[in-house]
Amino acid sequence: MSTPYSARTVLLRNGTEAPNVLARYTLMYLESFIEQEPAVLNDFIRSVFDSSHQLSADSGVRLLELELIQTINPDGTAIIDDATRNIVLASVEGTEADMTFVTPYAPKPN
Repeated sequence: MSTPYSARTVLLRNGTEAPNVLARYTLMYLESFIEQEPAVLNDFIRSVFDSSHQLSADSGVRLLELELIQTINPDGTAIIDDATRNIVLASVEGTEADMTFVTPYAPKPN
């Protein structure tokens, strides 16, 4: 069993653990989407919060390329790995209209 702060996993603010590499990778793309691909960011975040959200074709292709989603269902909804979903959920605060990105990592105990 891994420890919350091992080299392999990290503890997230929402109490879940995620692979360290996946957390860094996901955050890197979230940050790049803010400036470079806001439509993809919006689609991805909406899919994380609402499994019935249908991705635009362009967003779906991009998210598949980056392996942020596992697949796209015939109805346009995305299958998102639980660890990736937890990283994104731990990375945002607020509502869709007033969303803020925060560190997803739980504070280290003293």
